[in-house]
Amino acid sequence: MLADFAVRLAAGLAVLLLATPVKEVPPRFYRTHALVILSLLVLAALVYWSAGTPATTAGEASRTAAAGAVGVPAHGLILAGSAAVLAYLATVCWGMGLPRLAGPLTAAVAGVGGWILVAISVAEASATGVGPVVIALNALARTTSAVLLGASLSAMLLGHYYLTASTMSIEPLKRYIAWSGWGLAARGAVAAAGVAVAATHAFGTAGLGGSPVVFEVIRWGMGVVAAGVALRLSWQTALIRSTQSATGILYIATILVLFGELAALAAQGSTGVAM
Repeated sequence: MLADFAVRLAAGLAVLLLATPVKEVPPRFYRTHALVILSLLVLAALVYWSAGTPATTAGEASRTAAAGAVGVPAHGLILAGSAAVLAYLATVCWGMGLPRLAGPLTAAVAGVGGWILVAISVAEASATGVGPVVIALNALARTTSAVLLGASLSAMLLGHYYLTASTMSIEPLKRYIAWSGWGLAARGAVAAAGVAVAATHAFGTAGLGGSPVVFEVIRWGMGVVAAGVALRLSWQTALIRSTQSATGILYIATILVLFGELAALAAQGSTGVAM
């Protein structure tokens, strides 16, 4: 679960970094962003390393699930380690002011991160026996979750730069908040589809009975409704260029999104489908 979450966040941050115009944001932002990505990927690699040899067969995946480490994809350590190396090189290039090299490296990090997320969904299917529709739904859920997590955290981090770069264009911050809003809408739609699938016991899912109500309350109350309100308020404050207020609200939005996604991960463990 920890590696899954770390890879989601790292991949989302990489995607958002690629969507940031180099001329609109201070150069140090890119290096700091890349360092955060690197830290997350190193964490994921350490989790895979501590879990032992990654599962390579359905039988091994079942034993891994029984040991409490479901979701470890084949060669997870190699993939996470490779992504961490790419992130390190990207950090160096961003720090040296070489966006033409750093950009492709960051794109590669995002690509490997997406690969890991899909591999986790496939590994879960081997362990739980869900159908291909659920695999696709879980992979889509992880992808939209990555965008949502990356956008909300990126917006919060970018807000701090307006304290020292007061003349910086407000457009990058507005763009990040908009990405967060669209990411939340997409994530909510996929989560609703997951609830519908689980409620009907379709495609081999275990149903909603094993998911504690508290997880559902946190997931929808905090992770969707409250986060949506916070993002709306941050957008309104960004429009009037009240960047300090917007950053403070984005702190709250990021925390709400994090709680919502963690609750969704916990609920998925008992239902077999992302929600």
